[in-house]
Formats: sequence, structure tokens, C-alpha cells
Amino acid sequence: MEFGAVYGTHQRLNIPIEIGAVIYNPRSDELEISGKKFYFDIDVEKWGNVVDKLGRTINVKARVINLKTPDTPKTYDKKFCLDPQSKKNALKISRIIHNNLHGYMQNLAKNNVRTLIFFAKERETLTLRRAGFNTNNLVCLDLQKESKESLSLKQSMSLDRLSYIIKFQIFNTTIHSEHYTYTIPEKYQYLIKPHKAIGDTARMFLLSKELYHHTDTLKEKIESYLALCEKEAIASKKNQTLKDLK
Repeated sequence: MEFGAVYGTHQRLNIPIEIGAVIYNPRSDELEISGKKFYFDIDVEKWGNVVDKLGRTINVKARVINLKTPDTPKTYDKKFCLDPQSKKNALKISRIIHNNLHGYMQNLAKNNVRTLIFFAKERETLTLRRAGFNTNNLVCLDLQKESKESLSLKQSMSLDRLSYIIKFQIFNTTIHSEHYTYTIPEKYQYLIKPHKAIGDTARMFLLSKELYHHTDTLKEKIESYLALCEKEAIASKKNQTLKDLK
């Protein structure tokens, strides 16, 4: 899921603004893609990570969009506050969105879904509970936690960094990782982008395939990646020292 903080609530009211899902059938090795955006007349803050070539977060940027007209961003003012009536309207829209989310998940579950895989699942599972969707009969896995434990990592890694490591790529009709290629339905091809709900779901799907079927290879690649990051950090520090001496 992608979330947005209702503009003017100072992060006190967060709502889901879009959801994406990859429905995978292991018997046929086929996948379906599903997604939904919530179009309402409400302004939200979208906070996005800016990453470098290695998938490392180097900055975080905020922008304000209206969910009904997302292509016309607005100026962000951290001092802006909603008036009481606008807060009531925001709470009403939040309830409607959660009801819509419940309906979406009910339809998704009709596909004989038995396992839900998230990345850092706390926020999503809390949102599903608020939406009244019962996950008691489903297995809910946290891919970030699973990767940390399976690969004996000291710290959790971001989806951006893990996507770089598995060589996630997007072409016109397909998504790729180190060992896998899958075709994307035409109507979703333009939506397969990092930091978009469907795009991140696609990244998570291929990461899960690499993690569960090529664990040792992935572990080796992470070790090489971390060594590269450390080498770059040392080189950067030396360069900065030389600049300071000039």
C-alpha cells in the first residue's frame, strides 16, 4: 500500500491512497496483477525517498497532491492546519476509503489467496484491521523480516537496496530479477514503477522468489553489496578529507 498524511493534520491522520497486489499461482507459475487507487477530493502529503545508484536513501521529499487530481501538485506548507469542518470531512473520507479497501480485499480473497506477503507489514496489517478485513485465516509474512532472519543480516534492508541487489528491472512488457522474468498485463505496464503500489508489489514478488529459491546466492550478493557500500564510504571520506585540507 501507499499512504498519505492528510494535509493539515501534521501526520496525525494517515490514509491508504493506493493498493497493489500480485496474485501468484505456484502450480502454473503464473501471476495476475491487481491494483486500486482511491480518488477523493482530499489533499494529502506524499513523502518519498530519493535514492542513489545503489538504492540507498539520500533524501526524503514531501509534496502535496489532491487524490482526485493527483497530477497537479500543490505547494507544501508545514504550518498549514485544517479547520474543524475540514477535519470532519477528512475523517468521513477516511472511513469511506477504509470501507472501499475492505471491499477490495474481499474480492482479492476470492482468488483462493492463502498467504499475504508484505514488506514491513505493521502499517498494512493495522490498516487492514481498521478496514475490518479479517486476516486470522491467512498467513501474513513480512518480507523485510524474513530476509533479515533468513540471510542473517545485522540490520533490516530497504526494498530499494534489495531491489538493486536482485537486479530488478522493468521493460515494456516484463519484469526481471537475477533469475526470473514475468510478463506484465498491458493495462498495468505503465504503473510498474518503484514507490508506486503496483511497482513495489512487483519488486516484492521477485524478491520473494529470489529469497526463497536462491537464498545462498542472495546472501553472497548482499555481502558483496555491503562491501561495495563500505568501500565507497571510505573513498568518500578520504575525498572529503582532501577537500578540507585544500
